[in-house]
Amino acid sequence: MDLGKALVKSISAFILIGAVMSFSYADEPDSLTADTSFQRNTENSVTLNITTRPSEATISLNGTNYGTSPVTITDLDTGTYVLDVSKTGHFRRRVRVRAEAYGERDIFLELQKPATLLITSEPAGAEILIADRQIGTTPLDEQIRPGHYSITLILEGYHPAQTETELVGGKRDSLHITLEPVRESSPEQESAVKKSEITEQEISEPTKPARKRNIFSSIAAGAFILFGVVIFGIEKSSN
Repeated sequence: MDLGKALVKSISAFILIGAVMSFSYADEPDSLTADTSFQRNTENSVTLNITTRPSEATISLNGTNYGTSPVTITDLDTGTYVLDVSKTGHFRRRVRVRAEAYGERDIFLELQKPATLLITSEPAGAEILIADRQIGTTPLDEQIRPGHYSITLILEGYHPAQTETELVGGKRDSLHITLEPVRESSPEQESAVKKSEITEQEISEPTKPARKRNIFSSIAAGAFILFGVVIFGIEKSSN
């Protein structure tokens, strides 16, 4: 009886040891595979270290959100990626990142605050063109990306007005432009212009009757001289 119990305990212990050994062996390849995979991604992958000014900007790569900057994105393949950076109160930036080789790459992006521009005119209602793009009519209070701009105002019946300005992020500027009306000539002014043209023409060109009088005078003088020559010849031949 004791021998049977001892035999059963021995068999049970053997089975338990075998099970433990089998479990450890089965778990080892998974761990090894994971380690091997990690080493392969580290050596043959692209790592992007992304920082921004200001910090804590939302980072998105190919539509996947990676949190706020600074951000390190690992285990990427070579290729082209679309990087989106955004932060409240700043202009959003979107850039293409081309990773042609494995390794780390540092990317720094600065976000711009909008500039505020108030444009008014006298009279109001003028069309506003900034960099040849229509953005509204005066008065206009607009947030614009910082930079150097050419601004044109157009209003029917007035001469176009153009000016240039430098806009700084986070600052507010204002422009007030007075438009000059297009002056139309009155009937009296048009009549005076025509009279001036006629007077100038009379001075610069002789009239036709005057030319005719000059021609007739020349013909009469020539005939008188010819008649005198003929009479002289007749008298001489008579003698």
